[in-house]
Amino acid sequence: AHLSDPDATLGPVPEDAGDPAHRMGRAFTDLCSHLPVEELPCNGGVGAQVVVTLEHQTLLDGIAPATLSDGTRISAGQARKLACRVGIIPMVLDGKPLPLDYGQSKRYFTKYQRIALANRDGGCSFPTCDRPPEWTEAHHLTPYSIGGKTNLTDGTLLCTRHHHHVHDHHWEHRIAPEGHVEWRPPGQTTWQRNARLRGSAT
Repeated sequence: AHLSDPDATLGPVPEDAGDPAHRMGRAFTDLCSHLPVEELPCNGGVGAQVVVTLEHQTLLDGIAPATLSDGTRISAGQARKLACRVGIIPMVLDGKPLPLDYGQSKRYFTKYQRIALANRDGGCSFPTCDRPPEWTEAHHLTPYSIGGKTNLTDGTLLCTRHHHHVHDHHWEHRIAPEGHVEWRPPGQTTWQRNARLRGSAT
Protein backbone atom coordinates (compact mmCIF):
# COMPACT_ATOMS: atom_id res chain seq x y z
CA ALA A 1 0.00 0.00 0.00
CA HIS A 2 2.78 2.41 0.87
CA LEU A 3 4.64 1.68 -2.37
CA SER A 4 1.57 2.35 -4.50
CA ASP A 5 0.81 5.54 -2.58
CA PRO A 6 4.09 6.90 -1.14
CA ASP A 7 2.35 9.97 0.30
CA ALA A 8 -0.38 8.10 2.16
CA THR A 9 1.20 8.60 5.58
CA LEU A 10 3.40 11.62 4.91
CA GLY A 11 0.77 14.33 4.84
CA PRO A 12 0.45 17.00 2.11
CA VAL A 13 2.95 16.84 -0.75
CA PRO A 14 4.99 20.03 -1.34
CA GLU A 15 4.26 21.75 -4.64
CA ASP A 16 7.85 21.24 -5.85
CA ALA A 17 7.97 17.53 -4.96
CA GLY A 18 7.61 16.42 -8.60
CA ASP A 19 5.38 13.74 -10.06
CA PRO A 20 4.83 10.38 -8.34
CA ALA A 21 7.60 8.68 -10.36
CA HIS A 22 10.16 11.25 -9.20
CA ARG A 23 8.99 10.98 -5.59
CA MET A 24 9.27 7.19 -5.75
CA GLY A 25 12.76 7.53 -7.21
CA ARG A 26 13.88 9.86 -4.43
CA ALA A 27 12.33 7.57 -1.81
CA PHE A 28 14.20 4.58 -3.26
CA THR A 29 17.46 6.56 -3.26
CA ASP A 30 16.91 7.52 0.38
CA LEU A 31 16.22 3.88 1.25
CA CYS A 32 19.45 2.72 -0.43
CA SER A 33 21.42 5.50 1.26
CA HIS A 34 20.34 4.35 4.71
CA LEU A 35 20.69 0.58 4.33
CA PRO A 36 23.10 -1.00 6.86
CA VAL A 37 25.84 -1.85 4.35
CA GLU A 38 27.71 -4.03 6.84
CA GLU A 39 24.77 -6.45 6.76
CA LEU A 40 24.47 -6.68 2.97
CA PRO A 41 25.76 -9.77 1.10
CA CYS A 42 29.07 -9.72 -0.77
CA ASN A 43 29.90 -10.98 -4.26
CA GLY A 44 33.42 -12.36 -4.58
CA GLY A 45 34.40 -10.74 -1.30
CA VAL A 46 33.24 -7.24 -2.18
CA GLY A 47 29.90 -5.63 -1.43
CA ALA A 48 28.26 -3.03 -3.63
CA GLN A 49 30.76 -0.23 -4.28
CA VAL A 50 31.08 2.81 -6.48
CA VAL A 51 34.64 3.22 -7.75
CA VAL A 52 35.69 6.64 -9.05
CA THR A 53 38.93 6.64 -11.06
CA LEU A 54 40.85 9.88 -11.54
CA GLU A 55 44.39 11.17 -11.88
CA HIS A 56 45.91 12.68 -8.75
CA GLN A 57 46.33 16.07 -10.44
CA THR A 58 42.65 16.02 -11.41
CA LEU A 59 41.72 15.72 -7.75
CA LEU A 60 43.90 18.74 -7.00
CA ASP A 61 43.09 21.13 -9.84
CA GLY A 62 39.52 20.03 -10.64
CA ILE A 63 39.86 20.42 -14.42
CA ALA A 64 39.83 17.00 -16.11
CA PRO A 65 36.94 14.55 -15.61
CA ALA A 66 36.90 11.39 -13.50
CA THR A 67 35.40 8.04 -14.53
CA LEU A 68 33.00 5.65 -12.77
CA SER A 69 33.51 1.89 -13.05
CA ASP A 70 30.86 1.65 -15.81
CA GLY A 71 32.62 4.29 -17.94
CA THR A 72 30.42 7.24 -16.94
CA ARG A 73 32.43 10.49 -16.86
CA ILE A 74 31.88 12.93 -14.00
CA SER A 75 33.53 16.18 -12.99
CA ALA A 76 36.39 16.30 -10.49
CA GLY A 77 34.10 18.30 -8.19
CA GLN A 78 31.52 15.52 -8.25
CA ALA A 79 34.30 13.01 -7.56
CA ARG A 80 35.45 14.98 -4.51
CA LYS A 81 31.90 15.05 -3.17
CA LEU A 82 31.49 11.32 -3.76
CA ALA A 83 34.79 10.63 -2.00
CA CYS A 84 33.30 12.08 1.19
CA ARG A 85 30.50 9.51 1.27
CA VAL A 86 30.53 6.04 2.78
CA GLY A 87 30.81 3.25 0.19
CA ILE A 88 32.48 5.44 -2.42
CA ILE A 89 36.03 4.31 -3.23
CA PRO A 90 38.22 6.98 -4.85
CA MET A 91 40.89 5.29 -6.98
CA VAL A 92 43.48 8.03 -7.44
CA LEU A 93 46.09 7.16 -10.05
CA ASP A 94 49.66 8.34 -9.39
CA GLY A 95 48.66 9.26 -5.85
CA LYS A 96 49.76 7.73 -2.57
CA PRO A 97 49.33 3.96 -2.98
CA LEU A 98 47.68 1.53 -0.60
CA PRO A 99 49.69 -1.58 0.35
CA LEU A 100 48.20 -3.98 -2.21
CA ASP A 101 50.84 -6.73 -2.35
CA TYR A 102 50.92 -9.37 0.39
CA GLY A 103 53.12 -12.15 -1.01
CA GLN A 104 52.19 -15.39 0.75
CA SER A 105 51.21 -13.71 4.02
CA LYS A 106 47.55 -13.69 2.86
CA ARG A 107 45.75 -16.51 1.04
CA TYR A 108 42.84 -14.50 -0.36
CA PHE A 109 42.79 -11.24 -2.26
CA THR A 110 41.46 -8.34 -0.20
CA LYS A 111 38.61 -6.01 -1.08
CA TYR A 112 40.98 -3.26 -2.18
CA GLN A 113 43.05 -5.65 -4.28
CA ARG A 114 39.87 -6.75 -6.05
CA ILE A 115 38.95 -3.13 -6.70
CA ALA A 116 42.40 -2.52 -8.20
CA LEU A 117 42.11 -5.67 -10.33
CA ALA A 118 38.69 -4.52 -11.53
CA ASN A 119 40.17 -1.20 -12.56
CA ARG A 120 42.94 -2.98 -14.51
CA ASP A 121 41.00 -5.89 -16.04
CA GLY A 122 37.55 -4.30 -16.44
CA GLY A 123 35.88 -7.64 -15.69
CA CYS A 124 36.64 -11.28 -16.48
CA SER A 125 40.00 -11.36 -18.28
CA PHE A 126 39.25 -14.51 -20.31
CA PRO A 127 39.48 -13.64 -24.03
CA THR A 128 35.83 -14.26 -24.98
CA CYS A 129 34.08 -13.12 -21.80
CA ASP A 130 32.08 -9.94 -21.20
CA ARG A 131 31.24 -10.48 -17.52
CA PRO A 132 31.70 -7.32 -15.40
CA PRO A 133 33.81 -7.20 -12.21
CA GLU A 134 30.76 -7.86 -10.02
CA TRP A 135 30.45 -11.35 -11.59
CA THR A 136 34.07 -12.37 -11.08
CA GLU A 137 36.43 -14.02 -8.63
CA ALA A 138 40.06 -13.14 -7.97
CA HIS A 139 42.36 -15.82 -9.40
CA HIS A 140 46.01 -16.54 -8.56
CA LEU A 141 47.86 -16.82 -11.89
CA THR A 142 50.47 -18.94 -10.13
CA PRO A 143 48.62 -21.29 -7.76
CA TYR A 144 49.02 -20.21 -4.15
CA SER A 145 49.72 -23.83 -3.18
CA ILE A 146 52.96 -23.86 -5.20
CA GLY A 147 54.24 -20.45 -4.18
CA GLY A 148 51.90 -18.03 -5.92
CA LYS A 149 51.69 -14.64 -4.25
CA THR A 150 48.62 -12.60 -3.36
CA ASN A 151 49.90 -9.65 -5.38
CA LEU A 152 48.27 -7.63 -8.14
CA THR A 153 50.91 -8.84 -10.60
CA ASP A 154 49.99 -12.45 -9.80
CA GLY A 155 46.23 -11.98 -9.88
CA THR A 156 43.41 -11.47 -12.34
CA LEU A 157 39.61 -11.52 -12.39
CA LEU A 158 37.74 -14.48 -13.87
CA CYS A 159 34.04 -15.28 -13.84
CA THR A 160 33.13 -18.60 -12.19
CA ARG A 161 32.77 -20.41 -15.53
CA HIS A 162 36.15 -19.34 -16.87
CA HIS A 163 37.83 -19.73 -13.48
CA HIS A 164 36.96 -23.43 -13.66
CA HIS A 165 37.82 -23.54 -17.37
CA VAL A 166 41.41 -22.30 -17.03
CA HIS A 167 42.02 -24.77 -14.18
CA ASP A 168 40.36 -27.77 -15.84
CA HIS A 169 41.90 -27.21 -19.28
CA HIS A 170 45.28 -25.89 -18.12
CA TRP A 171 45.25 -22.63 -20.04
CA GLU A 172 48.55 -20.78 -19.99
CA HIS A 173 48.91 -17.11 -19.14
CA ARG A 174 51.38 -14.29 -19.42
CA ILE A 175 51.49 -10.66 -18.34
CA ALA A 176 51.82 -8.29 -21.31
CA PRO A 177 54.31 -5.38 -21.00
CA GLU A 178 51.56 -2.91 -20.07
CA GLY A 179 50.29 -5.22 -17.32
CA HIS A 180 47.26 -6.93 -18.90
CA VAL A 181 46.76 -10.69 -18.72
CA GLU A 182 46.82 -12.76 -21.93
CA TRP A 183 45.76 -16.39 -22.30
CA ARG A 184 46.28 -19.33 -24.65
CA PRO A 185 45.19 -22.98 -24.58
CA PRO A 186 47.88 -25.66 -24.22
CA GLY A 187 49.82 -26.31 -27.41
CA GLN A 188 48.87 -23.00 -29.04
CA THR A 189 51.34 -20.22 -29.87
CA THR A 190 49.01 -17.22 -30.19
CA TRP A 191 48.23 -15.26 -27.05
CA GLN A 192 44.67 -13.98 -26.70
CA ARG A 193 43.42 -10.94 -24.85
CA ASN A 194 39.94 -9.89 -23.81
CA ALA A 195 38.28 -7.61 -26.38
CA ARG A 196 37.98 -4.72 -23.92
CA LEU A 197 41.79 -4.75 -23.54
CA ARG A 198 42.82 -5.39 -27.13
CA GLY A 199 44.78 -2.22 -27.76
CA SER A 200 48.04 -4.08 -28.42
CA ALA A 201 47.42 -7.82 -28.25
CA THR A 202 49.97 -10.05 -29.95
